[in-house]
Order: sequence, then structure tokens, then C-alpha cells
Amino acid sequence: MAACVRFRGVGQEVLVTEDLSRGGLCFMSRQLFIEGTRIEVAAPYTPGGVNIFSDYRIQAVQKPAKGNLIRYHAMHIGLALAG
Repeated sequence: MAACVRFRGVGQEVLVTEDLSRGGLCFMSRQLFIEGTRIEVAAPYTPGGVNIFSDYRIQAVQKPAKGNLIRYHAMHIGLALAG
């Protein structure tokens, strides 16, 4: 499912989630986040549409042995902004 992840000071990134449930999600990104980082996620995401962003916190970081995509597990922590 398409998602938009946004984070203060860095911007936003449209990506595909690997796993999405009521309590959290898993995604891969080139951005480097540390555990505990707060992010906002709209999933599903529609470019140019009205998307609702919810707050998430990075719970786990898995750096790959090869490549430059990092896998993140994030926990849902509440509603953020409509945008």
C-alpha cells in the first residue's frame, strides 16, 4: 500500500509499506532514523488528495547487510493532522 512518511527537518517520502496493521506498520527507506523518532504517516496515500496523517514512533531499525534501504517498524501513537 502506498504511504507518505513525513518528518520535521527532513521532508516527506512516498513509499510502499511492507506490512500495515491497526497498531503499526513496516516500511523501507534510505532516510536514517533512530529508535524513538516520531514520524507522521498517511496510509493509504493518494497524491494530490486529502490525506490524513497519524503519529507513529519508530520502534525498531534493521540495517541491511547489502544495499542502502533500511527497514523500520513503527508503532501507531495517535492522530496528527489532516492535509
